[in-house]
Amino acid sequence: MILKTRGIVLHHIKYRESGIIAHVFLRDIGRQSLLIQGIRGKSSKGKLSLFQPLYILDLEIYYKPQKTLHRIKEVKNHKPYLSIPHNIIKTSIGLFLAEILYHCLKSEEKEPDLFDFLVNSFQILDHSSSGISNFHLVFLLKLSRFLGFYPNLSGHDDPFCFDLKDGIFRISPPNHPFYLSQSHTIILKNLLKLNYEQLKDLSMSNKVRGEMLNNIIDYYNFQEQAVSGIKSIKILREVFG
Repeated sequence: MILKTRGIVLHHIKYRESGIIAHVFLRDIGRQSLLIQGIRGKSSKGKLSLFQPLYILDLEIYYKPQKTLHRIKEVKNHKPYLSIPHNIIKTSIGLFLAEILYHCLKSEEKEPDLFDFLVNSFQILDHSSSGISNFHLVFLLKLSRFLGFYPNLSGHDDPFCFDLKDGIFRISPPNHPFYLSQSHTIILKNLLKLNYEQLKDLSMSNKVRGEMLNNIIDYYNFQEQAVSGIKSIKILREVFG
């Protein structure tokens, strides 16, 4: 059957002489591997550029549920980004988030709410003119809700620490060493309360930003999301210093 759907590019690899296999998160059928042949040839008319990380595409694919690889019939850019490909900070954040999603989005089930959250988030990043330095921190926390391990905010107004293993705020240290300092706990709680529009009012040093990113990645890893080997984090750290 031919399926018309929309997708977010996570990653692609070369396939034979002129093709690629793209890993794409589709609104209607979750993560899928798509085969595009002849796209690296001289007559491809630049279509390879469509398969950059986080690009949002309108697709027609030859879909067979029992298959693990599907061929593309038609593809076009749904809504071209205006600034993400040209702004070094946004580009670096985009590469990082695409790699995170590549590791975390495994389901081949329909998840329209998650898909719409991702599209909306990337459009906000693309159109934002300020407050983007901390975008990835808030994005990762919001994403954790869809992945099933959003931190539990109930209970303590003035917690001592955040437990990375259990995902809860505590008034005293747990019986293991995997928890945030009180200062980082306060920052985390404040980040959880923010929406994207409030990012422009958030001030954070590069040092603290890097520490909080490490904390959130640790949290993901404790929740069985294998993101410790994210390569693009090095680029992100170089951009922010």
